Amino acid sequence: MVDFNILTTNNYRFLRVMFDHGDVMPNGCFIIPITQEEIAKDLGLSLKSTSAIFTKLQNMKMISRFDGHKGRYIMSKEVYELIKGMATVEDKIVK
Repeated sequence: MVDFNILTTNNYRFLRVMFDHGDVMPNGCFIIPITQEEIAKDLGLSLKSTSAIFTKLQNMKMISRFDGHKGRYIMSKEVYELIKGMATVEDKIVK
């Protein structure tokens, strides 16, 4: 069995955690109700590392806060589709 984590970066792992906690709303928006603390715990990273990744992904327009709320995020459609496809491959490899 392949350890998929050695093939991915913390950026992908961060987005995958968000993807796994998100839901597509009726308007097509992908909302993610999770805090950075929860993401840090899921990934086994410090809050400082998680915050740095969040800032990087936000600056790259991959994710953003939903209406400025903490713990509510939106993933761009392009990134959502990419992570969805990668998750499908990952799930096949890991299982």
